[in-house]
Amino acid sequence: MPASTAHLVRAVAAYRGICTRSHAVLALLGLTVGALAAPLFPDKPVLPDPIRSLAGLDVVALQVKPLPAELKATGLTIASITGRIRDRLQQGGVRVVEQDVPDGTTRLVIETVVSTDASVKDAVAFAYMIDVQQDARVNRIDEVLDVSTYVAWILDVKDRELLPEAARENLDTVVKGLMRQIDQATDQK
Repeated sequence: MPASTAHLVRAVAAYRGICTRSHAVLALLGLTVGALAAPLFPDKPVLPDPIRSLAGLDVVALQVKPLPAELKATGLTIASITGRIRDRLQQGGVRVVEQDVPDGTTRLVIETVVSTDASVKDAVAFAYMIDVQQDARVNRIDEVLDVSTYVAWILDVKDRELLPEAARENLDTVVKGLMRQIDQATDQK
């Protein structure tokens, strides 16, 4: 072994010995401080405000924006997407109001974006976006405004022939994610 390599090996071994002793002392100190400080920390982390805004959400009005031509060509319709979302929401305990929507009802706005590139003929990129819009007080202007409080999206790229099934699966995924966030916010309320 060359002298420089032997020197490096000895230095690493010495460092490991120091680190092992230092780490043991630090670990013991950390456990002691952690045990004493544990009651000072909350049981649950504070959720971000966009997620907290979903707490107790049990009624929504649903709006699906017009679909891009690429999705229409697969047989998807606004009615089929609305029905699928309504079913998923209702399975999760969120009622969908469709007629005579009272003022102040939270709205779920679903938008779909599709992108293609002529140089990649079989690929389609698409995204679903769920935008939760509800009344929120803006103290600075002393008004209640209808604003987006939570946005979730999912993006995927698929072969054109896989688009119909992938579009349905991704819609389910983004709605399930929203339902998880509603449950988490409600549980922490």
